[in-house]
This record gives sequence, C-alpha cells and structure tokens, in this order.
Amino acid sequence: MIALLHQTILSHNGYKVVHVMSIEEAKKVISSSQKIDAFIIDGNIIGGKTTELVKDIRKRYPDAKLVAASSDDDIQRELLEVGADTSAQKHEAATHLVTIIEDNTHPV
Repeated sequence: MIALLHQTILSHNGYKVVHVMSIEEAKKVISSSQKIDAFIIDGNIIGGKTTELVKDIRKRYPDAKLVAASSDDDIQRELLEVGADTSAQKHEAATHLVTIIEDNTHPV
C-alpha cells in the first residue's frame, strides 16, 4: 500500500518510478544501463541486507539521491551510515524524496 502511495506521488510529480519487491529485483535494476536519479530504500525489503544494497547503489550511482524509508530508527541510522542521504518514515518517504530531488535535479 505504501509503495503504491510512493509511486502515485512521484509519478504525479513527473518522475518515472520502478518498484521492486526484493533485493534480487533491485540488483537487476541497478545493474541495468538505465539512468536512475533517486531511490527510496525500504529498510525491510525481502531477500537480504538492505545495507549491502545501499552500498551497491552508491558504487553504481554515486550521485543518486537515496532515502532510507523505515519506521525503525535503528534501520534508518544503519542505512544513513552506509550511504543514504536522508531518512524518512515510510508513510512520508515519497514526499520527502520529491523535495530532495527537486532541490538537486529535474524530473526525467
């Protein structure tokens, strides 16, 4: 439900949204050749350690904006320590990401 909200808010603001449900799907997306400006990283994504995913994203997309989305403060802190730019509660992450992107980039 929250992912749908994120997708709706971001799409409404002119951004292309790719939604994945697992670490495996996320790795396929980040290893592709598509240009990606920003990520919302769910702290509880299925299939592995989210901290490793953030590190992989940082290597491949060093200029992308990363928002750590979690209701757990410890998970937010861990993701910030490994490269997320900011953190947000899951219910506010999309609006927060729009603000971050608009401060630094333009819609694709």
